[in-house]
Amino acid sequence: MEIAKKLRKIRILRNLTQHQVASLTGIGYKTINNYENGASKPDIDKLSKLCYVYDISADYFLDASYNDERGYNFYLTLKEQQHIRKYRKLDKQSRKVIDILIEVELRRNSDSSIEVKENEISFKERDKEIKFYLNPDDKNESL
Repeated sequence: MEIAKKLRKIRILRNLTQHQVASLTGIGYKTINNYENGASKPDIDKLSKLCYVYDISADYFLDASYNDERGYNFYLTLKEQQHIRKYRKLDKQSRKVIDILIEVELRRNSDSSIEVKENEISFKERDKEIKFYLNPDDKNESL
């Protein structure tokens, strides 16, 4: 897909008008219009501003996508990129905690047997109840 079509598509998906994008980026309305009509293309600085407003990686516009385990293309939002950068700064133990939390959340979203309370997560696995306490003073334990 051409960059002009992608710019228009993402703007519409974000529920923004060309005037709003112009105001948020400091790029002129006519310039935004020209980008979306294919009359011109944004330079790297303007593309960066557009990516920030649309909360999407420049990969989306540059056709640099990633494939997930099913072969589907996906693009990382700026927030997702920030999470990845932060994750990479963590030590091995902290990464393990985040990995467990992600697995618990994935299970919770697909399995109603997981309970999430204010300070505890519990679920059953192989006839054992497993609890994770979110308060650092509490001990994580298997019952």
